[in-house]
Amino acid sequence: MENLKLKIELIPKSAWGNNLRGLLAKKDWDQIRVACYIRSKNTCVICGWTEENLDTHEVWDFDMESQTQRLRDVVSLCSACHGVKHMKNSERIGYGDNCKKHFMRVNECDEKTYTEHYVAGQILYDERGKVEKWKLDVSELRSLGGKGLEIVTIKNPYEDKCWLGEYGVKVKNRTIKVKAIGIKKIEWVDGDEIIKSVETNLCVGISRFVVNKNHTSIRFKLVRKNNAIMSKTFVIQREVI
Repeated sequence: MENLKLKIELIPKSAWGNNLRGLLAKKDWDQIRVACYIRSKNTCVICGWTEENLDTHEVWDFDMESQTQRLRDVVSLCSACHGVKHMKNSERIGYGDNCKKHFMRVNECDEKTYTEHYVAGQILYDERGKVEKWKLDVSELRSLGGKGLEIVTIKNPYEDKCWLGEYGVKVKNRTIKVKAIGIKKIEWVDGDEIIKSVETNLCVGISRFVVNKNHTSIRFKLVRKNNAIMSKTFVIQREVI
């Protein structure tokens, strides 16, 4: 199965959302995408299909020992080959059978080979899923057309764990997500300035905040009917590569 041209690459659930599109600002992501299309001459690197609207696919290595998700490449794929790469999502939206046929056609193989590869991919997916949180290594961006890209890291004072039981806080790439119960309003604060305010229904309130280039630290305030709770500070660090 090592000789297959087209392989399934299942991203472990604990790494969902760890991608360049979420990590980079749009202009920086577009820079990587354009460089990718230039390298491939607007051609799918697997099946050779040529079209203007190709997908950009990120190739990641997962090191279980160091719990590191390392960027290896960014390649251009047609939608059919890209669907095979993300087979679980293709099955979820009803394209699993089409992707299976495309896999066998590109690899010139039978259904037995497909099944063996699928099962092996599922076993690897389950094994990698035992890692709760992956560290990202995107140093390869420098060789993939990245120049002057800004990498944002948000230091989560709650370490992705529930805060005070009723509240959940999660950080992923440039986004801070807050989930709260019995809250009237969630306010996002930069210094002493309220920069975003979200009304909730007093049952379950969810708010997301995407960090931009002007922020160095962010807090949020949970406003109840009779009082308010201010969060700890999320420190924002930047690295230009």
